[in-house]
Amino acid sequence: MICDTVRLPFEGKDNAVLNLYCQTSAEGQLMQKRPTVLVLPGGGYGGCSYREADCIAMKFASIGYNAAVLTYSVYPDAIFPQSLCETAKAMAYLKKNHEKYNIDPEKIYTCGFSAGGHLALSLGVFWDKPWLAERVGEESELLRPAAQILCYPVVTSDPSVGHVKSFARILGENPDPEKAKLVSLDNHVSPQTPPTFLWTTLADTTVPCENSMILINKLKESGVLFEFHLFGWAPHGLSLADRTVQTVANLEKPRDKSHDNPHVAKWFPLCKEWLEFMIEKI
Repeated sequence: MICDTVRLPFEGKDNAVLNLYCQTSAEGQLMQKRPTVLVLPGGGYGGCSYREADCIAMKFASIGYNAAVLTYSVYPDAIFPQSLCETAKAMAYLKKNHEKYNIDPEKIYTCGFSAGGHLALSLGVFWDKPWLAERVGEESELLRPAAQILCYPVVTSDPSVGHVKSFARILGENPDPEKAKLVSLDNHVSPQTPPTFLWTTLADTTVPCENSMILINKLKESGVLFEFHLFGWAPHGLSLADRTVQTVANLEKPRDKSHDNPHVAKWFPLCKEWLEFMIEKI
């Protein structure tokens, strides 16, 4: 395996770090170039959760994918569009260096959790916008994800269902009204939004499931290929929902509040099947 760490400084900030885990290729091997997942951990734009970072990359590596984990700028350095631009730079880096890392440049997907889901979706709805390409100094096509995997994502800034802290951290004090409209991503879904695999839970009180339900209606209206799974009584932040991400604090919690949930853990094999069979049809 090729393991590499790349810093992606942007506009005076050196917070963004890309950790790559890429399969080596061998003569005669069926898969010389691999599909690759860019992992974006959650944390409410106040941090990057370790439970949604390297463990996710290793899970994708276990099924033959390459993976890269982006640690991006968080509060107070995350004023929009700083973290989005870092994500765009990471996507462009993977595409421009696909030979070095044995990456299939046509099969690079984002996988974001919670606020990282907001970041993944931000790239998904803004990748073709000239202002983003100009800001990061890359061609729009280099910023395009082939698909996006959104796990209990932050979507809307509607205060009745939105994750208020995430938006406060990327808008700062006295937010620009135009920026406030930009970061409510339900307003920006279009036919150019990548195919989407989306899951959340009914009992999520941190990022209510209405975020995902608003999004699927917008995806449907725009004719975007998507698959949506709404699981039942499980909390926010399940990650892989298995013992590998279980914390000591959660060991004694009842099943409906535990991060070890075999039923919800089925999201990963469902996602694997979706990537393998649905993306090939695009």
